[in-house]
Amino acid sequence: MRSAASQSSVLGWLRRNGRYLTPGGSRDTGIALVTYLRAWLAIHAEFMFACIGLGLIVILPHLWQHSLQLLDANAWEPWYTAWWALSLAFCTALAPGLIAGYWAARDNPNPRHTTTRLSWRDGSFVLIIAAGTFAMLRSLYTNGVLDPARNSLTWPGAGALALGSVVIGQVATMVWLASDRTPHALKVARVRNLLTVNLRWVMLITVGLAGMGALDWLSWWILAEFQTGNAWLWRGVGAGGVALLILRALVQPLQKIAAESSNRTREWLPLLIEVGSMCAMVVLVLFWLVLLQWFVFAPETFEAMRAVPAWMRASSAEPPW
Repeated sequence: MRSAASQSSVLGWLRRNGRYLTPGGSRDTGIALVTYLRAWLAIHAEFMFACIGLGLIVILPHLWQHSLQLLDANAWEPWYTAWWALSLAFCTALAPGLIAGYWAARDNPNPRHTTTRLSWRDGSFVLIIAAGTFAMLRSLYTNGVLDPARNSLTWPGAGALALGSVVIGQVATMVWLASDRTPHALKVARVRNLLTVNLRWVMLITVGLAGMGALDWLSWWILAEFQTGNAWLWRGVGAGGVALLILRALVQPLQKIAAESSNRTREWLPLLIEVGSMCAMVVLVLFWLVLLQWFVFAPETFEAMRAVPAWMRASSAEPPW
């Protein structure tokens, strides 16, 4: 019985095809290794080009100032990066107007009411804000505060932008409502929806600009610490690299544990893996940004590029897209 079973066609097929992953033995193992290595290099090369493209955008304000020297470096130093000033200016120039416009679009008790007229309260409010904004802008301009080249973006300047935005948002909304002849309730709903959608985009862009500033400042700070020979930072890089390797090795086992564990573990373990993956991606992005900052701005990089200006270095680092 055993002899007949050992000679069955099923076992024979299993013997012939049991090593379907590496039928050629060590030769196929080598092919699998080089295939994996090639795929790994391709993935990281694409990621590198994406990070360089992002990095060229991140360092653009610094590169512009480094090449032209149009701004007073001492006045802009408290901002650390121009992206944060741009984020604040963008938000204060648009968000208050969108919010004020939403408040200006008020409902009417009569659903069929179509004519929208400017009440004396709304007119007085707009005139007071407009007069205050004009007086504030004139005073700031006279005192030289509204000079971003010499004084950067100041908080009074940001406040003047916000007040001007409120006036423009109020007036634009009232003009829109007065010119539209559809039922009042419908046009108010349309205006409010459009203002809300635009406010969402403004806040997303503001956060994006602030994030670009964070990448710019953090990568520049890391580069400065490396150049000063900070020992704890070098040790942190080594520990971080080991942590990334451990995390990469534990991803699949943790996913398997999450699939076989209780409901509570299934809830927090994938979230933990996702957070760890995001942290690893941020570390890789910062690595390439620091390398790009060093290549573009560091005076001592390569002997052949010592006299090459920063803008030419940045042009040579542009991805081939």
